[in-house]
Amino acid sequence: ITVLFLTTGCATQIENRVSIDATPEQAWAVLAEDFANVSAWASEIDHSTGTAQSGVPATRSCETSIGGFKETVLEYDETNRVLAYRAESDDMPSFVRELSNRWTLTPNADGGTDIHMLLNADLSPLGTIMWPVMYSQLNGPVSRTVEDLEYYLENGQPHPRKLAAIEESGQ
Repeated sequence: ITVLFLTTGCATQIENRVSIDATPEQAWAVLAEDFANVSAWASEIDHSTGTAQSGVPATRSCETSIGGFKETVLEYDETNRVLAYRAESDDMPSFVRELSNRWTLTPNADGGTDIHMLLNADLSPLGTIMWPVMYSQLNGPVSRTVEDLEYYLENGQPHPRKLAAIEESGQ
C-alpha cells in the first residue's frame, strides 16, 4: 500500500494505492454494486444500510466508532470502474467543509486490479491548521479500509480484525 499526503490551500488529500489479486469485476461487485453492504468487510464500519435509484447505489448510512455518516454517490461509472461519494456527518468537526472519497479500479498486467483510493477534504482555514491532527486520525482508518477490501477480495472472507470486531459486538 502506498499512502500519499497532499495539501494545497484548503484542499487536502489522503491517497492509497494497492494492487490486488482479484479481477476488476470482482472488486467492482464488492465496492460499488454492493455499496450499501460495506459493513460486511470494512472493519471501521459497524453497520451500514443503503438506497438505490434505478439499480444504482444512491446513498449509504454508516455507523462507525467516531459516529454516523451519510454517504451520497457522486459518480458511479461502471465502464471505467470509478466510484465517488460525499460523506456528511453531524459528528464531523465544523472546520471540515466537505469530505469525499473516490475509488478507481484498473486492470493490471497480472490479471488483478490496481485500486486507487483518494480521500478529499475541503477545510476552512482553521481546518488547514488542524489537518495534521485530522490526518493522524483519518489515515489509519482509511488505510485499514483499503487493506480490508484487499483481504476480503483475495480471501473470500473479512479480515481477521473485522471478524474479531463482529465477535466482540455479538453480531
